[in-house]
Amino acid sequence: MELTVDIIIAVATAIVTAIFGTLAKKFNWATQDYIPYQNIAIGIIAGILVFATGLNTNILYALILCIFSATAAGGIYDATKTK
Repeated sequence: MELTVDIIIAVATAIVTAIFGTLAKKFNWATQDYIPYQNIAIGIIAGILVFATGLNTNILYALILCIFSATAAGGIYDATKTK
């Protein structure tokens, strides 16, 4: 498997989302109802940064990649905490 910029971006977005999600739950920044919106906001910001820095020249692809990574990180976190 080849390590590409897209994979690195997806992993970095997922890590940032997981960190913010953990902090939000630990310090009660937001209720659990708002955490998916927080993840989407992080994905949008990351997508814009990816496009602005030139890592990906297609804005739609950058946004979809980062939003998917951010929401997947939230889903994986919730799946590990569910018994």
